Amino acid sequence: MKRFFALMICLCLCAMAVDKKTFFSGPTEVPANLPANELFPKGQLLPFGFYSFGGGSDSKRGELLTEEQRHADQDYITKNGCITLIGPAYELNDCVIADAKRSGLKCAYTMHSIGKNQFLVDGYNLGSKDGIAKMLKEKGEPNWEGIRAEIANIMKAVGNSPEIAVWNLVPEEVRPWKKQEIAILKFVAKTVRELDPLKRPCALYLPNHYGAGTMKNFFPPLDISWRGMYVNYAGKKDKRIWARWCIEQQLVAIKDQPGAVCWGLPEMFKNPKDPADVKNIPTWVRHDVYVALAAGAKGILIFSGSRRSNFAENRKIYLDAYLQVSKELNGPKALAQIYMFGEPKNDLTLSITEGPESIHFNNQKTEINAPPLCMSNMAWKNARYLTIVNSCDQQVTAMLDGLPYGSDVGIEDVMAEKPSFMVVPEGNTELVFKPWEVKILKVYCKE
Repeated sequence: MKRFFALMICLCLCAMAVDKKTFFSGPTEVPANLPANELFPKGQLLPFGFYSFGGGSDSKRGELLTEEQRHADQDYITKNGCITLIGPAYELNDCVIADAKRSGLKCAYTMHSIGKNQFLVDGYNLGSKDGIAKMLKEKGEPNWEGIRAEIANIMKAVGNSPEIAVWNLVPEEVRPWKKQEIAILKFVAKTVRELDPLKRPCALYLPNHYGAGTMKNFFPPLDISWRGMYVNYAGKKDKRIWARWCIEQQLVAIKDQPGAVCWGLPEMFKNPKDPADVKNIPTWVRHDVYVALAAGAKGILIFSGSRRSNFAENRKIYLDAYLQVSKELNGPKALAQIYMFGEPKNDLTLSITEGPESIHFNNQKTEINAPPLCMSNMAWKNARYLTIVNSCDQQVTAMLDGLPYGSDVGIEDVMAEKPSFMVVPEGNTELVFKPWEVKILKVYCKE
C-alpha cells in the first residue's frame, strides 16, 4: 500500500511537472524568415504611426508648415518615440516617400495622381465620392482602361520605392451599397496587385460607424482593415469598451480573407469637452492602444499627427502619451513581439469579485453588454504574457485562475519601474484594476 501511495504521489508530481512544461511552451523566437526592417505580417516591425506626419498647422485649416517646421515636428516624433510608419499624408503625399526615407520609416502611399492631391482620370477625381458621382452622371460608366493607365503611371513613378509599405486606396469611406463605388475600389485593388512590383498590401480608411456586416464587403479586396476607433468623438468617453468592440467587429469582417489583418485607429484630433478631463488623456491613450492589441489588432495608426488650430496644448499631451506607448512596444521592452508572434491561449479565467460584471453600451441601434475586462493570454519565450485591460470607469477586482501550482511559479508586472517576481503557489491571484487601467503581467517559473 505504501508503494502504491508513493507511486501515486510520484505520478502526480510528474503530471504537475508536465503541466508546467506544457503551460509555458510556445514560440521562443521571431521567425527568422521575416525581414527586420519590414512591417508585420511581412516583417518583424509592429506598424505604429500617425496620419499626416508633419501635417497641418496651429493657425488655420488648410495651412501647412514650412519644410523646416515640418521636419522639426517629424524629428520630435522620431526622437521621442519608436514609431515605424508614416500613415496616409493627404496634402503631403508627394513628399511622404522623401519624409519616410529621411526619418528611416516606412509609409502608406495614397493612390493619387503624381503631383496632384486627387486620383484623376479623364479630368474626374475618382479619389472622391463626389468626383465619382459627377463622372457617373456625365459619362455613365467608368473608364476602366483609363483607371488602369493612371495606376500604371503611379507605379512607374513610385512603385519601386522600398519606403512604401502599404497602398492607401481612395476614396475614403466608400459606401458598399453604391455599386459603382465598390466596383471601382475592387478594380483599383486588383490592378494595384497586378502592377505592384513589390506586392504590398492594400488598405482603405473605413468610417467610425461601420459594423462587421458593412465591412465584410471590403474583404476582399482589401488586405488591412482601417476603421475609425474614435472613442471620445463617438460619444463613448466613459464607455471605452467600445474601442474593443470596434476591433472585434473588424476581426469578424476579415475572418474569411486569408492573411488579412486589422489595425486600431485611435484618435488625436479633438479637445476634451470637459477641461477637467485633460488629465485623463494619457490614461485614455494607454487604454485605447492596449485594448486594441489585446483584442487582436496587429498595428496602430493614430488619426492624426496633423497640427490643428486651438489644439496645440492637448495635442502635445496626446502625442507624448502615444510616443510613450510606442517606446514600450517597439523599444527595449519589445512588447510588440508578444502581439505579433505570441501563441494565443485560452486556459486562464478572470472572475470579477468586486465591481460591475458587465458594461452596457450601444452602437447606433445595437444594444450590447460585455464584461469590463479584456485579457490577451499569449505564450512567448517560455512565459505567458497577459495583457489585461479594464474598460470600465470604475475600479474592478478579479481573480486570475488556472496557473500551474508551485512555489516557483509567479507573476511580474512588466510595466513596473522595478519589476519584481511575486510567487503565486496556488494557481490563482487577486488583481485590482483602476478605471481604464492596463496591466501587462509576465507569468513564468523562476529557476
